[in-house]
Amino acid sequence: MSLATATHEHVDSQTAGRMLRSAHTLREVHVVAEIVSTPSLTGRMIRASRLETRLYNEVEADVSVTTQALTVVILTAVASGIGAAVAGAIGSQGTGSVGGLIGGVLSELLGWAVWSYVMYIVGTRLFGGTASYGELLRTLGFDYSPGVLLILRFIPVLGGLIAAVGLSAAALTGGLR
Repeated sequence: MSLATATHEHVDSQTAGRMLRSAHTLREVHVVAEIVSTPSLTGRMIRASRLETRLYNEVEADVSVTTQALTVVILTAVASGIGAAVAGAIGSQGTGSVGGLIGGVLSELLGWAVWSYVMYIVGTRLFGGTASYGELLRTLGFDYSPGVLLILRFIPVLGGLIAAVGLSAAALTGGLR
């Protein structure tokens, strides 16, 4: 893997080691260090779907990933909306698909913000927690990651299973929506 292609994806430790050994200048060493320390959105979503505690600790502490968390919520909402639209079209209920998609995205965003705030208030006021609202936004935003599979919800049996697994994952991590 070259430095140019690696800048757009997360690399594993073996690949990073090979890249460091092949680096000839200090600038190339800095580029490799930046690549290794900047995980991709996709990588983080996969780790969130696996419920990796370390990822949630990372995104909680890193204020720069709030935009990534927002992106995850939007991707999930769009995937869910597309899945619902396809299911509606297959079931001859295709009216309002675009409106439903836009409404779904807006309601997911509003739900994410409100649910994060409710959890913030309950956690800090009732249980003496120390998390900030931003920390909850980031962690709960990544909690939406498995929801991108909802694009497949139009498939008769598989769609129901995917929805059940997504709801279970959300319940485990506190992101019921």
